[in-house]
Amino acid sequence: MRYLAKYFAMIILFFSVLIISHGSSQAAVCSKDEADFSMGNKYAKDLAHDKAIEMYTRFIEANRDLQPSSSCGEAAALNLASAYYNRGNSWLFKLDNDKAASDFTEAIKLKQNVPNYYFYRALAYARGIKSSTGQHGEGQIADLCMATKLDPNFGLKAIFMLGHDLSSYKVIPEYPGEAADVKRILDAGMDINLADAEGRTALMYASSWGHAGVVKMLLARGADTGISDKQGATALSLAVAEGKDSAVSLLLPAAKSEKDLYALALYNLNKNRLGDAAVYVDRAIKINADNPDTRLVQGNIFMAMKDYDSAITAYQKTLALAPGNKLALYRLALCYSSKAAENAPENYPLIANKATAHLKVGETEIAVEMFGKALDILLREMEKEKNLSRYQSASWYSLFVSRFGESEKYAMEGLGVNSKAYSLRENLGHAYLLQGKKNEALNEYRKYIEQDRTKSLSAFIRSLNDDITLLRMRYPEKKELFDWAAGQLYMKK
Repeated sequence: MRYLAKYFAMIILFFSVLIISHGSSQAAVCSKDEADFSMGNKYAKDLAHDKAIEMYTRFIEANRDLQPSSSCGEAAALNLASAYYNRGNSWLFKLDNDKAASDFTEAIKLKQNVPNYYFYRALAYARGIKSSTGQHGEGQIADLCMATKLDPNFGLKAIFMLGHDLSSYKVIPEYPGEAADVKRILDAGMDINLADAEGRTALMYASSWGHAGVVKMLLARGADTGISDKQGATALSLAVAEGKDSAVSLLLPAAKSEKDLYALALYNLNKNRLGDAAVYVDRAIKINADNPDTRLVQGNIFMAMKDYDSAITAYQKTLALAPGNKLALYRLALCYSSKAAENAPENYPLIANKATAHLKVGETEIAVEMFGKALDILLREMEKEKNLSRYQSASWYSLFVSRFGESEKYAMEGLGVNSKAYSLRENLGHAYLLQGKKNEALNEYRKYIEQDRTKSLSAFIRSLNDDITLLRMRYPEKKELFDWAAGQLYMKK
């Protein structure tokens, strides 16, 4: 929603400049002290609002009681109205909403047909509301309707205003009567499918906010659910992206495009409604069977169902359509390891492989849980018999469950059995590094790299880099630590 706040804030400045420029062009002809007006415009553009207010005030005082000649009566009235309007905008920037509203009222008395005056008085009224969930005042709604009547393009901005707390520009919960207020704005002359510069309509905004009453009213009035914004998003996909269940439910009958069906498949997968997710992904695939993203989601749905064979087929189709898709490769590996682990629930290497696969697809919490399970099983086995392989595994798994001291202990015990156990030397370096013992870690890494000259140095570096890559995935907050180690050892960062 950050974009929405920025968009609305820009509206204020944009229209202020338009009115400033127009008033300035007339001030030199039919008004006194036009230099004050021009200087006010300059200060306002530079955001020096105290100075701008001072200049506009001097101009207003010089012209308020002026009796203009018949030849320039209209121009003089417009100049004075513009001065009030511009000063009102400066008051808005200073968050003095009462003075802003008063100046906009004076501008309206002089010129009743300028939509900006009504719109910005409504803005001043709205920003004066103390509660972000309170009913909007009748004066504000009336002004928004008048601005829309004079220029229908103000309608969408008016609806946008109603959905926000204008002291923070954050979306507010739908307030009682919001749908009726939006209906009044539509009745004032706004095209229900009017789109803004980003291609978004009132239905898109209400859907993304989760304002179900407004969505329902707009649908009843014939709002077009098939319109896409410049990023290709529809009202439904925006509601899905924001997790607005009530709006999603109202928009379900509109789900016809591949994009909407894909969004619904992902939405239901995230909510663990796997049957619904499968139905939507199948419908999306019928529209376009060659979209690798849809095939990937299909694989994820089958994975969640533990239908591993169907998931493998879906991931393989993903890779056939997008051979370089790393996520599909990782998900395929996860699928294979999950299938194997399912058939051997006490096989700790298979469980650890599954944990690694979860880590590679970004499911860190699940990965940590799986590593913990593998470690528990392994430690029970070590009570019966200890060997070098088990020390290596215990040291490695302990790293991923943040038991660094234990990892160090298992590595040291294993090296006591065989001081040339290369993988244990490597794990010991990791354990030291994650405890902040940088020099000790570097010393162990160098011992690991240099201990066997019969093997390729690049092979040792590659193995070390692969390990640190996995540890980066587990501990992204320790990036600087890993970068330091990689730099010392001339590895990839």
